[in-house]
Amino acid sequence: MASNPEEIKNDILDQLSWDTRVEASEIKVDLSSGRIILWGTVPSYVSRWFAEQDARSVAAGKLEVRNQLVVRLPEETKPLSDDDITTAVKNVLMWNPVIESANIEVVVVRGLVTLEGTVDAYWKKMRVENLVSGIRGVLDIINRISVVPTRNFLDETIARDIVRAVSRTLAVDMSHIDIRVENGLVTLTGKAPNRLASYVVESTAQHSPGVMDVKNNIVVDKP
Repeated sequence: MASNPEEIKNDILDQLSWDTRVEASEIKVDLSSGRIILWGTVPSYVSRWFAEQDARSVAAGKLEVRNQLVVRLPEETKPLSDDDITTAVKNVLMWNPVIESANIEVVVVRGLVTLEGTVDAYWKKMRVENLVSGIRGVLDIINRISVVPTRNFLDETIARDIVRAVSRTLAVDMSHIDIRVENGLVTLTGKAPNRLASYVVESTAQHSPGVMDVKNNIVVDKP
């Protein structure tokens, strides 16, 4: 696994070129002030999203990733109006059985989709954004959806439940990972033996009751 910033940068470029979900021909990767910066253009928002996930998976907590990619639709793509995109977003949310679409407000201005409203679990907030990212014509997303659990959870209970849920997977040694919860906001720090372990802990936190947001600062030792 790459250990210095320049090697991480080169590995990210290789990962982007490898990933068939990403159109990487116009993506550039730079180093600046200890950050990895993605810039250039991609043909869809979902390509932009996967490019960021690839970069984060390679950086593995060692460097911050800043996504400055711009979505530029191919010239041959028939443009959609903001009203068309709004209708498509509302339909895809309405058709999804786990999302209370009536609680989500959608505003589209020049392809920029702003999402507001409430959901009762953090993973649903992320699910809404994921669904919207695949809609043609979406250039960017601002996700302002608030997580409002249906009952109150103590921060200590949330942290304990995450640890217990992770321990049931038998995949992660939690002795070097710290979970801090403040008003439902989960921060993960420490070291994980590999990327899978970091992913398991983050995913478990995202799906735990009472969680309102998750920040993964876990550093990965090995690939």
